[in-house]
Amino acid sequence: MKVRARFRIWRDFPVAKATGSAVKVYSPYSRGNSDLLAGPRPVSYMHDEALHALPDLRAQLPTEKPILLGHSDGASIALIDAGAHDRVCGLALLASPGFVEDLSVKSIA
Repeated sequence: MKVRARFRIWRDFPVAKATGSAVKVYSPYSRGNSDLLAGPRPVSYMHDEALHALPDLRAQLPTEKPILLGHSDGASIALIDAGAHDRVCGLALLASPGFVEDLSVKSIA
């Protein structure tokens, strides 16, 4: 599967202002400003993003060990990336869906 994503820099992102650091914001495939989903999302989509799209992003960063900040699926993608590679300085994770609760499955149904 070819993973396509667009990357952009948010100069006004709160983390950039608070730390004075450069921030590169990444939207996973079919989220934010990335390409639209062309078909059904595979079960492996978070692994596909972490193992295929994030290496492309890393190649554009001025640091070898960034801090990854992820929200929701992005937090899970950051966790998968950190577990697969020894290339992060730290993680900031918000509302990571680490597992699926029965209530969520019933609510979706």
